[in-house]
Amino acid sequence: MGLLDFLQSDRTRFMKAVAAGLAARGVAQPITFDANHLVVNTPDADRAQLGASFKMWRAAARSDKADVISRTVSLLLDHSSEVFEDCSPHLVPLIVNRSEMTTIWMHPADGTSPDTYEGAMLPMCGSLAVMISVERPQWGGFDMVNRKHLEKWGKSFDAVLAIAVANLASRGPARFLRAPDGFYVSSYQDHRDTGRLLLHDHFSGLDLKGDPVAIAVCNEILLVAGSQDMDALNGMAIYAGDPPGDLDTTSTLPIVLRDGAWHPFDTSHIAIYPLDNLRSLQTLRDNDRVTQLLSWRIGELGEQIAVPPVQAIARQGHAVTWTAWPWEVDALLPEAEVVIIEPGGKVKPVARSWNDVVRICGPFEPEPHCYPPRYRTQAGQSEAMWEALLACPQPEHAPEIR
Repeated sequence: MGLLDFLQSDRTRFMKAVAAGLAARGVAQPITFDANHLVVNTPDADRAQLGASFKMWRAAARSDKADVISRTVSLLLDHSSEVFEDCSPHLVPLIVNRSEMTTIWMHPADGTSPDTYEGAMLPMCGSLAVMISVERPQWGGFDMVNRKHLEKWGKSFDAVLAIAVANLASRGPARFLRAPDGFYVSSYQDHRDTGRLLLHDHFSGLDLKGDPVAIAVCNEILLVAGSQDMDALNGMAIYAGDPPGDLDTTSTLPIVLRDGAWHPFDTSHIAIYPLDNLRSLQTLRDNDRVTQLLSWRIGELGEQIAVPPVQAIARQGHAVTWTAWPWEVDALLPEAEVVIIEPGGKVKPVARSWNDVVRICGPFEPEPHCYPPRYRTQAGQSEAMWEALLACPQPEHAPEIR
């Protein structure tokens, strides 16, 4: 058994013990958990992250493990977050993977509903979104603020986020260490490093060539380099591709701070393959998650709908994303740079750009509660659409069609 398998089985044993402890204390079923991210959910849609408790449990002697579980359960049942005045000093912003939190309700092991975080999550940039957490120093974890919290408190998301950002800013100035290649690694030591993306002044004091380019690797690691510093960008990309420690990756998408906001960093104009590879890797990860969850859900519902995956191919140092669109069946089509259209029968497929596909066959209706977006298409597109697509040029970097 490999190290990752061993750690995963440890996480599963820990989370099962916590869930059993909650049930024994009278918490209503179902109690679900995500062992990979060390998160437990209760029917009230309370979502608690137990990373620090897991570390204590794993380090404890065998005879002391039950005591760690008992203390963790007791702390989980002490829900002072129900009172806004009590939790306000402990509010902090959290940068999350947008795809993970948007589609979490589809996961068979999760107990949330599609609207659990409706109005409690702000799309930020590409694969990133902003949420709010209530820190729980008792167990070293946090609760996620959801729609029910905001409704009970009678507060808007923006109002609560302003308090959370102010709390984070009060913890002090920027803390970064410079790596030999010239990029910076965050060193805040509070597991809220990526939340500093909302504190733009933390980047103004860094010695950067160009605009700040950042990668929100995980809660504990925020990387920054200058947009015009090729050595620093390359070093940052290599570091982000293989970060130290047993950490849950949030995103590998490079983003740039311009005009007071973060944007996806366009990597097509620079010859740094590791950086461009991170961009496409994040696209593939997010779409793979959606493909798997939608496939499982459709199977449970007994529907006959194709869920095409997104794939990538290297072309002249640039990763090009592509997908296949089967015309003979209903499909949930993902967005990709190149779409290989499969009309069926003996007709040879053709590759066309996403923009041409949308222009001719769209507009498409996005599937609700899904990110990256999926578009529901009906079987049997028209002959006129096919002829219009045939008149379009094949994208320069399209994969080979056999």
